[in-house]
Amino acid sequence: MAKTRRDKYDLLTLATKGALIGCDIVFVDDNDVEELKEVADYRFNYGSGEITLVYSDGEGDTLSLKRTYVVEIDNSYQNVPVKRRRKNKRPKRNDQ
Repeated sequence: MAKTRRDKYDLLTLATKGALIGCDIVFVDDNDVEELKEVADYRFNYGSGEITLVYSDGEGDTLSLKRTYVVEIDNSYQNVPVKRRRKNKRPKRNDQ
């Protein structure tokens, strides 16, 4: 499948939606060389704020849930906008 690059993406959101497996995470080293790592499995610990990733090449890594990362994800993945609740503003009554 074709993939698109998304900047500043939250890994916890992808993990809870089940879209993290098969996703590529982009790591940039000091020499501006990009390395793509495909996620094969994951576990997250919300209490400690960390996610443990196992990549398709067998390596593993622990990343912070507080950071955002650059990911390459399938074109079929759609973002769902968050609906915000609005307060009902009723006019105040004038009891005189």
